[in-house]
Amino acid sequence: VNVRYMAWVVEAAPAAAPSAAAPTSLPLLQCTVVVPHTAVVSCVTMSRDGRLWCSGTEGCGRVFATSTTVREACWLPHGGSASVHPGESTMPASTHYVRDACFIEHHGKQLVVTGSEDGHVRCFDLAAPDTQRTQRTAGPALLRHTFSGHGGDVVSVTSATTPCSPATVLTGSSDGTARLWDLETGKAITTLRPNRTLHNGGSRDEMAPPVELVSVALSPDGVVAALAGEGLFFFDVRTPADFFSSHPQQESAVRFSPCGTQVASTSLDGSVLLRQTRDLADPAALTPHRGMAFCTAFSPCGNWMLSGGTDKVVQFHHLPSLTTTATLQGHARPVVSLALSKDVLLTSAGTSDACVFRCDLP
Repeated sequence: VNVRYMAWVVEAAPAAAPSAAAPTSLPLLQCTVVVPHTAVVSCVTMSRDGRLWCSGTEGCGRVFATSTTVREACWLPHGGSASVHPGESTMPASTHYVRDACFIEHHGKQLVVTGSEDGHVRCFDLAAPDTQRTQRTAGPALLRHTFSGHGGDVVSVTSATTPCSPATVLTGSSDGTARLWDLETGKAITTLRPNRTLHNGGSRDEMAPPVELVSVALSPDGVVAALAGEGLFFFDVRTPADFFSSHPQQESAVRFSPCGTQVASTSLDGSVLLRQTRDLADPAALTPHRGMAFCTAFSPCGNWMLSGGTDKVVQFHHLPSLTTTATLQGHARPVVSLALSKDVLLTSAGTSDACVFRCDLP
């Protein structure tokens, strides 16, 4: 992998209300690596242990090892046809972008599930090319399942994160539905349909136009689904029943905290909100972006939440003190995707580069 090194600036955020609980030191970025791609990087995500990361781009996903030197482990081919079969390792080239991806550890295997503009969800097994061997040239991962059923772009993919959570995948689509899939069989378990008439206590109107989804999140225990579109919608997937919807503004991203007690969301009006799951109706407003806010990510410890937007910066929000302590400057275009481990930050800014930062949070 050819990489480039660039200079970046971490600055203290403009002071809001002083807080004794806020950290006094800034986040430390020890190294920056820019990994070029042949097309725009639409998303970045990281494995739970931080050892692998994945980018989504035109026609495929790419998986890298987060070692001292960035090394491509394998790639995730997306064919132009839905008629692909488990076990295939090569497929026709596709011009459809991979819109989102997530890592899943299942029965000792490392899986990656992707959502694509062709409306399909694909599950890859990273054991096909051995991702632990540094001498082997990167090759295609093994396709286990293709999940079909969405009628639009699959824009968001996520899963539960606790060891005892169900083996399920939640996907969101521009067709106005979110689907919960069984990871073993590749079959849809349930379909969630947010309804815009539920805002402000209204009754459900089945004839209302669908809410085009842009992001979905699943609580760590796999019980609660959060869907973002024209508002936020929360469902109990066991029922499945929607039990809360927010004010109908255009949301752009939603994420659960690692422990599941908080939900972060960003909106196209620039707002960055933090909700407690026990009281979803009373969000805390963090420092907004100048322009639209596009993405958010939690640190594994749950003390930090990051956000990015059209102002080309990444904001560092310290959650115990509810303060925005720092901003990362240097992206040339809006920040559209973020991922964070205990010591690595990934960003994508709507270009053909993915940026890897060695990150030390105070």
